Amino acid sequence: MTRRRVTGTLTIREISHEVSLDVWHVSPASTEEGRLTLTATAVLDRRDWGLTWQRPIQQIADEVHLALTIQFLPASSDEGEE
Repeated sequence: MTRRRVTGTLTIREISHEVSLDVWHVSPASTEEGRLTLTATAVLDRRDWGLTWQRPIQQIADEVHLALTIQFLPASSDEGEE
């Protein structure tokens, strides 16, 4: 697997912060079929976006683990046709 780092801006509730995602190319064989599957992960602190409450909620950690699976598919040959 090839690992890269992608950085961008994440905005939640009108508060923006730079976030870096670790991205992996999951299945190289899928590119032969015209698909590309990537996995991305990051660890965020919800308090950085103002996600706090008046009293502590024990079930919600301050550190949030974000995990994404992204699949790119080829455009169909009839796309845009009616």
